[in-house]
Amino acid sequence: MVKNLIFILFLALSVNTFGQTATDSQAEKYMRLTLSSKKDLGNNNILSIHYGFNADTVSQVIVKPVDNEEYLNPEFLKGGMKQRFKYFDFGFEGDRLVFQKEFSHVEIPSAPRLEWLGEHSKLIGHHKHRLLSISLFRDSTVFFFTTDSLLKPMFWGEPARFNGNLGLLETKISKLMEDVHVETDIDSIVVFRAIVIAGETRNQDKLQLDKLIYGEETAFSKIVRQVLSDTNNNSDRPSHSNWVAATNVSARPQTTRIKIFAWLKPNGLVKLELPSKLQNWTGD
Repeated sequence: MVKNLIFILFLALSVNTFGQTATDSQAEKYMRLTLSSKKDLGNNNILSIHYGFNADTVSQVIVKPVDNEEYLNPEFLKGGMKQRFKYFDFGFEGDRLVFQKEFSHVEIPSAPRLEWLGEHSKLIGHHKHRLLSISLFRDSTVFFFTTDSLLKPMFWGEPARFNGNLGLLETKISKLMEDVHVETDIDSIVVFRAIVIAGETRNQDKLQLDKLIYGEETAFSKIVRQVLSDTNNNSDRPSHSNWVAATNVSARPQTTRIKIFAWLKPNGLVKLELPSKLQNWTGD
């Protein structure tokens, strides 16, 4: 829609008339552009979609829902805070694949190109505003630019994690796949949604698999589910849990959801991956 569109900001058309405005504008580190445009977000329960950028590449996405308890209750894990939204870390393959599946119909608009002009329409090359985010609403698109270096995301806490060796689980799944003589000359990827429940003590934290949210039910997905479920019963260290629940900013354990990415490679090897970030109260 806005591809090839150029926004030219006249910082100073005249020294006498616009001199002060130019000085103020140049001092600003942030700039927001709002374009009125109708957007189909594909789901009436979605209020807005926010893309975060790093070096002009999408690095994370936040999806905010409408305030509709009928939709929110089954869709989100209930936590201590009412604020609920979905967070996708594009550095985590599980998040990236699930987002692409759920929002494949939503097109990310191209960012407008900014040119800063000074007196006599001379290009001011040292004003470098990089794209920080694009927000899609049903009636508009908002582009946010900054001259700052990479901004650090808000710290919500530490994500739930496996308190063991994922490599051992990968090897176990691979061997079980060999035993069932399943053809492995094509890639097979699945993503499970699960809950890591905070127990009364850290030794009582446990994993509860919810459902498959990416990929198909196959022999591979069944074996992955079996091996993950068994982690609640088998620990390398007696009296210790294989799972550690997430902790909030106060280092207090809390029950959250996680996505578990599993990839059966063509050579029969398996890769498991868990989220490395906690960016909301529920892990959704």
